[in-house]
Amino acid sequence: MLANSIPSILKQPAVYYLDSQTSVRSMEDLITLCTATKHYVIDTESDLDTHLPAIIQILPIPADSSTTPLVLIIIEVNHLPPKGKSRIKIEEVCNVIFKKDHHLNG
Repeated sequence: MLANSIPSILKQPAVYYLDSQTSVRSMEDLITLCTATKHYVIDTESDLDTHLPAIIQILPIPADSSTTPLVLIIIEVNHLPPKGKSRIKIEEVCNVIFKKDHHLNG
């Protein structure tokens, strides 16, 4: 099959939106993925009116990009839950991504 011969780096990534509607299970999956990832590409977008951060886009780069599916993480800053389990899990995802020994490229 042709689809199996295409490296995952060229395939459409799965997209996770981290906001007040994201399931705890999805965030736990991201924590697992990001724990095994050391390199990331990060981009931010600002609100046009306030110029404050609005969206953070994170692309974890897997060690084996030929077989590991790509994942795009989009954090909607203005739609984060104020507190509770979902907010704690989003913070855990960010803590794993922004660890001192991880490499971030913009």
